[in-house]
Amino acid sequence: MKNSKKLFAVMLTVIMAFCALCPTLMASAATKSISADKVVSVSSDAYYKLSVPGEGVLTVSVTWNAKADRASASGSFYVLNSKKKEFDSYNYYLSNYVYKDAKTKSANLAVSKGTYYIQARNISKSNGGKIQLKYSFKAISQPSNYCIGKAISLPAGKTVKMYQTQKYSFDRWFTIKLSKNKVVSFAKTGNGSIELFDSDGDHVETAYNSSKSTSDKYVYESKNVLAKGTYYVCMTNYKSNNYKTSIVTLKWS
Repeated sequence: MKNSKKLFAVMLTVIMAFCALCPTLMASAATKSISADKVVSVSSDAYYKLSVPGEGVLTVSVTWNAKADRASASGSFYVLNSKKKEFDSYNYYLSNYVYKDAKTKSANLAVSKGTYYIQARNISKSNGGKIQLKYSFKAISQPSNYCIGKAISLPAGKTVKMYQTQKYSFDRWFTIKLSKNKVVSFAKTGNGSIELFDSDGDHVETAYNSSKSTSDKYVYESKNVLAKGTYYVCMTNYKSNNYKTSIVTLKWS
């Protein structure tokens, strides 16, 4: 009987502790709807729900403000899909800790029509520290250059930007014209590989140039001097279950 009473007392203590913790757990999992271009003050861990009307670029901006004396502000913000799961394994997030300072970070994501969440994690503020969140959306029109027969012209020196999203993700084809014999150079950012073809559709070899590349720009060049004429460039799409969004740029010279 004594053991039963002790067990009951322990169970009661655990239940009471869990009940006391429930409001905190619920608060940390609160979901709030937000509108484009509206600044939201973040006070605790929460999910911020938003919707985009179509294909476009979602820009998420966070400001950690701790300008007051001895003030601090910290926290991380993750972009999640409609199921509140991480957008992709690239892990789109913004994180910072500021003390007697103020900093803003932004992230751009190519997205399709749908619902998304921005999750605020590990929010902490003291002595007047503030954290503000805002998102904006810019609609885009997806092209149809998905095959060599629909390739579009890309002039030398012009940077073209490609948006690979969950619903519009495909190889992009371009035509380039050489006015003289030369080695062709391509500079790209983002995911994907460059494939080059001549006017007959035969593959032309290119090679990665590490000496001209940087941490965020990759340079490829034709292995040989190319004869003047028309060529086709394919910016191959790199999409898997791990990567569901990408903003890619390409320029040639």
